[in-house]
Formats: sequence, C-alpha cells, structure tokens
Amino acid sequence: MDKRNTSPATGEKTFDTLVRFEAAELSPLKLYANGRQQVWLEVLIEATLEGEPVDLTQPELDSIRLVHYNTGEELSDDWTFSQEPNEYYFYPDAVGVESSTARVSQTEAKGRHVIQLYVSTVDSVAASRKLALAMTRNDGLVAITDARDVEPTWGKQYDVTLQPVRPPTYLIDNYPFEKTILRETPFASDADRRRDDGGSPIFVAYYYMGLVGNNGVPIGFKYMDVQEGGMIQWHDKVPAETFASYTGYGKPGSNIAIYNKQIILGGHVPDVSISHPIADRGTIILVGDVNIPFHADSAKNHGGPCRVTAIDVYGNDHELNIKFKDATPQGRFDLVLFK
Repeated sequence: MDKRNTSPATGEKTFDTLVRFEAAELSPLKLYANGRQQVWLEVLIEATLEGEPVDLTQPELDSIRLVHYNTGEELSDDWTFSQEPNEYYFYPDAVGVESSTARVSQTEAKGRHVIQLYVSTVDSVAASRKLALAMTRNDGLVAITDARDVEPTWGKQYDVTLQPVRPPTYLIDNYPFEKTILRETPFASDADRRRDDGGSPIFVAYYYMGLVGNNGVPIGFKYMDVQEGGMIQWHDKVPAETFASYTGYGKPGSNIAIYNKQIILGGHVPDVSISHPIADRGTIILVGDVNIPFHADSAKNHGGPCRVTAIDVYGNDHELNIKFKDATPQGRFDLVLFK
C-alpha cells in the first residue's frame, strides 16, 4: 500500500468511536534507511457506531498509516507502508520477536480487525521519529492516536518511535572473494594448448563474493548483478589468437549462469549452469579456453573492469568492481575485486 493512499471514497460515516486503535511491535523498531528493510507492526482496531460493534470498510483499513505524533502531519515520500512483508530481514539486533498468531483470533468478533503494517524509509536525517497511528474514515475524517486535545478523541494515547539508521559502510576487506577451481588442465608451456577431453574448457573457476559485517559476523546477499554480464581478455591481441579467458556470474543461490551476450566467442559455447551455487553469495565465473577466436570489438569494448551491484539480506546496497589481475597473458588467470 502506498503511504499516500489515505482517502477512502466519500460516504456516510461507518463508526463514531474507535474503542481500540493500537499497535504491537513485532520486530525491532530500528531499521536501515534503505527503503527496503521493514519494521513490522500489528495494528488492532475495534470500532463501534452508537455503541454497537461495526466492521470497517476495506478502504478504511487500507488507509492505516503512521503520521507525525505531535502534529498529525503526513510523513514525507521518504516513508512507505505495506500490508505485506518483503524478503529482507529485520534489523540485525532482533531478539525474541513476538508472534502475532495469538492475536489473529480477535478478528472473529464483529468490529475487530488486525492489520499487519510494514514500514520502510529512506529518511536517515533524524535519530528517531515519534509517530502516531492514523486512519481515514469513510467520510474523510482522520482518526489519529496522538495526545492532542481534539474532538472526537478516539482510542488511547499511543506512539511508535522508529529509529532509522544509516546503512553501514564497508572496506574491501569486508568482502570475501574466494577462488575455487572446478577444473584445470595443466599444460607444459604456453605453446601447449591442448584440451584433453575434446570439448571442455581448460579451466573453470568460481569466485564466491560474500560479506562480513564490521562486527565480524557474516551477512548474506539477496541479489547480485554484474554490468553487461561479464568481460573477456585474450592471451594476446592478434588476429590468430584463440586463447582467452572470460567471466560470467550467478545470482545468490542460483544455478543459472549469466554471460555478456555482446562478447563474440566464435564456436565456443559457455556452460549455462553453475554446479555449486551458495545460497547467500554471488558467484563470479572465470573460464579459460583455447577455441575462442580473437574478436577486436569484444576485446576493445568488453575487457573490463565490470561493475558489481549487490543487495544484502538487510536491504543495503553494495557497489564493487571486478577486473582481470593485469593485462599480461598470465593476468587473465585471476580476478581482482576492488571498490
């Protein structure tokens, strides 16, 4: 639900009193201000009309949101609300999150509703925000759970204080980049460019890109992307050359290999699968073979470096780069990760 969805269709009032309008905290009230991480609130509402329990309309329920506690003003576009969770973890100091299961049964009674409200923000200016619950009634009147002396007064005084936190910064040493050789055919000299099985690349290596927090605790990745898919470097930039290394990648946990389709590999066909993906790490694939004819435009335009973008399990962004070790013939046998 977009936070600006605050105006149900105009009509007769559906209730005159909110007997209960309060929120239980089911996650830490801290959140990274990255627009992805959420705070989970369970809002309990009980409404009556002339003393009798009544059900709220769906537009009224959809209008539930947070506003500034002292003024009742709407929050800026830096804040968004949803009634559905996303895939990102709550703030990492979570302890003993209360289950909402026991409260759901309260919705069986007429006039009682339990709404899951998930809050995200990119507002990292303030250390904390004291907020109130708000809902727009069917006739356009806004109910707010703040301390202002207004009529009518619905519910009880209640505030939610959220603490946006700037996403952390990391050094390159925080990103493990471990090379695992899957297959390697040794050759005696630079001139001995043989493939011993009639088709497989002479070497395949995976680099698993991970993240370790500043407290030494590993942090998983949810997403990774490599600019254009990858890069290539030939043993030598001459027309007769066929000895080259190229890269591809796989998203965290995925066994699907992605490559740069703009690179011309001649008759060489990359492996479209990743044999050993890791659930919370991205995979950078390095392949070397002897049957890749030199292609001048590919060498000129796709020699790297390549930008790597990733999102960790808390919704924070990461931008890095990969390149071949150096421009020498041997430099294409290794990759370097840098910021």
